Amino acid sequence: MSASTVRNRRSGVAKDHIHAFPEWTSTHGISQIGRSRHWYCLGFWGIVTFVAFALLVWQIVILIIKYYRYDVSVNIELKFEQRTFPAVTVCDLNPYHMSVVKNYPKVVRLMNTYDYAVNKIACTQDTTCTINYNATLDGYLNLYGLGDMNDTTALQTEVLKLLTLEMAAYDKESASVTFDDFIQGCSFNTEDCGINDWTIFMDPVMGRCFMFNGDGNYSSNRAGPIYGLRLALKTNVSEFMPFHDTAGMRVLVHDQAEYPFPDVFGYLVAVGASTDLGISYTAITRLGLPYSNCTDKKPSGYLYELDYSTEGCQRSRYQSSIITSCNCYNPTYPTLNSSEVPVCTVDENFSCWVNENNSTLSDNSCTQPCNEGVYTVTVSSAKWPSGAVSAVGKCADGDYYNTTCLEVFKNNGAFLEVFYAKLNYESMSESAAYTLTSLLSDFGGQIGLWLGMSVVSVIEFCVLIFQLVSTGISSRFGKATTF
Repeated sequence: MSASTVRNRRSGVAKDHIHAFPEWTSTHGISQIGRSRHWYCLGFWGIVTFVAFALLVWQIVILIIKYYRYDVSVNIELKFEQRTFPAVTVCDLNPYHMSVVKNYPKVVRLMNTYDYAVNKIACTQDTTCTINYNATLDGYLNLYGLGDMNDTTALQTEVLKLLTLEMAAYDKESASVTFDDFIQGCSFNTEDCGINDWTIFMDPVMGRCFMFNGDGNYSSNRAGPIYGLRLALKTNVSEFMPFHDTAGMRVLVHDQAEYPFPDVFGYLVAVGASTDLGISYTAITRLGLPYSNCTDKKPSGYLYELDYSTEGCQRSRYQSSIITSCNCYNPTYPTLNSSEVPVCTVDENFSCWVNENNSTLSDNSCTQPCNEGVYTVTVSSAKWPSGAVSAVGKCADGDYYNTTCLEVFKNNGAFLEVFYAKLNYESMSESAAYTLTSLLSDFGGQIGLWLGMSVVSVIEFCVLIFQLVSTGISSRFGKATTF
């Protein structure tokens, strides 16, 4: 049998399959075209089917784009149950005592340079002012990069950063506030609390800080100030270093699994005031890839204990960058290999440290955690002590010579209350706004709307393709697949 004869037979069988398809398919447009006996009917149903098919393609493209946007829905649920009381971290705004650091030569050098810079700025703004220029202090101004500053606020900010570098060479613990001096009174849920209820740690910027309920042993079963944490705190204004212009404390309310960063987060508690922090809790659950780039996994080189946080990631990235660029580590942050890399100093690495510290390049590699607990705080305050009380904290009249306890705490003390404003809390969780099931459902609805097709219709097209393929293999085989 010649090749042309074989081709003709296969072509004939294929045409039979195509001509028969409109008779048994459930696709309405194609069946109408197949039954048309006049050209105008054929043209009408052909145009209708083509337009419907084009609209179907348009709608399907929209559905696919919608699916791959990976939109999320936020589900908010209000829950009522007993809550673990949060961890509360408190720090003195003056990290180191003046009476101790005056024995640290590099810190004294920084304080003297600061005073000299303040006087120069004041004399620059006042033409009647005179200042005795000091060549040594002028040299220190250039060493610290403070020579061109004309604003005392900016000067204070820069010196506070420099203090961390200078203090790295000395004993911070002996210069920091002690528990007994700082926390003058403590109660939780109407019961006394003591030093065993606190975790004490050294923060590179804030000095010695104190964390209550870091292990999560305490829970709250009632709302209101008297059922929360009540603290009488005392600083010592006479011990403040010259560039600390705010007298008070910083308090940070956070989850037990969250590492505290009191130098960045938290609230100021002013001396001579009673400050109430009414807290409410929100549990947040985010979807990971492909819906967002959140993560709970600590990246390589992460420096902090407890759970992953965006702030901890950014600090770890910065420390890695400065170690690579300057071959030293910033004492503001921990380092994994501090035994191998020296601490940065003003005398050795200052220029590189300044360049890294002032870098404004954005780093988007640190993302949000997928699961976190967030405490929302409402702050209110009133004058304290009132003057009507006979005892304040651990103070007894005579402890401060001729100064009464009320006067001492008015100028150096603060009262702090941290409590649940309400015991119910919100749970916010993300879910996929448009799932694969929704995509398939909408696809079926669109294909049925525009072409009257269903899953059976799709199978029919697959059968037609199978018939044509089998015909291409063998005309006899193709004929055997005829319905």
